[in-house]
Amino acid sequence: MTKMIWLQSFFIAFAMYSLVPVPIFTWNEKNMRYAMAFLPWVGVLCTILMAGWQRLSGVLEIQAGLAAAVMAALPVLISGGIHFDGFCDTVDALSSHKSREEKLDILKDSRTGAFAVFVTVFFVLVEYGVWQQLCQMDPQYLWVAIHTPILTRCLSGISVMTFPSARKNGLAATFAGMAAKRRTAAALAVQGCLCAAWMLYLSPIAAGMALLVLLIWFWRYHTICIRGFGGITGDLAGFFLTVAEFLLPCTVMLTALVLRL
Repeated sequence: MTKMIWLQSFFIAFAMYSLVPVPIFTWNEKNMRYAMAFLPWVGVLCTILMAGWQRLSGVLEIQAGLAAAVMAALPVLISGGIHFDGFCDTVDALSSHKSREEKLDILKDSRTGAFAVFVTVFFVLVEYGVWQQLCQMDPQYLWVAIHTPILTRCLSGISVMTFPSARKNGLAATFAGMAAKRRTAAALAVQGCLCAAWMLYLSPIAAGMALLVLLIWFWRYHTICIRGFGGITGDLAGFFLTVAEFLLPCTVMLTALVLRL
């Protein structure tokens, strides 16, 4: 029975945070206790597919432009854009400069504002350029960068487990309310540390700088959640993850360029 509950938790994480077809289970008190602990496994799938694409593009001698486009798109495609949706909603809310209650209302608004469109275009263009540069550099830097989806999901999950909820209902509140918070946060922290250790093994300086930037961004994200919204929501967790997946490859690339000087 215990193995079945763990398997259900695994499938719930994938059903909620990816487009991977998996068996669907009714959420209950047992199978939701550790569902969030499996969020990084969606990142593992992203990393495996990105690594596979990197190998395939090398074998087929695919140009860096196309290789980079697919590399940047894979995490978004696998997640179904759920995190990017939260990113767009949060950008609109932050750009409004309105009260906390009005910002929370904007997060629930299905419409997309001009600021979200502008920032999204900026992110996509820069991220594409960064991955194109990484595809043409020493492979160690690319291999560090493709582990980004694992690490960002670890920290996103930890924030859901440890930050106060801004609303009594909603996706983040549901996962946090039904979870064994301390054990789930500990499981996410262990997975994050293992991923960080492997990244440091691949390239100590580039990975070290990326981890430093990620921790600074996590601290800033906590401030945004508490001061701006009174806690965390699912949209804010997606906002953190999307920005983190932008910052880490950028940091790795810039560090590699500096080391080449």
